[in-house]
Amino acid sequence: MELSVAEAKDQFSKCLSRAQAGETVIVRKHGKAVAQITGIAEQRKNKIRFDSAPGSVKVLCDLTEPAIPEDHWDIL
Repeated sequence: MELSVAEAKDQFSKCLSRAQAGETVIVRKHGKAVAQITGIAEQRKNKIRFDSAPGSVKVLCDLTEPAIPEDHWDIL
């Protein structure tokens, strides 16, 4: 859907509804595209709880040190 700035102002609720439905709305000023209205994908919460089993994870290295020795960094 493409609208002028004036049309977008008059039909803003309609633009939002269409964007929420997955459509991209282009807003033009003097015939030139200046804005794009798109919907935001619904963010789903992560249902995994890593703290549900205390003591089940063991860290066997120093997490503050690089995983690759510094003398091998030139390979990257």
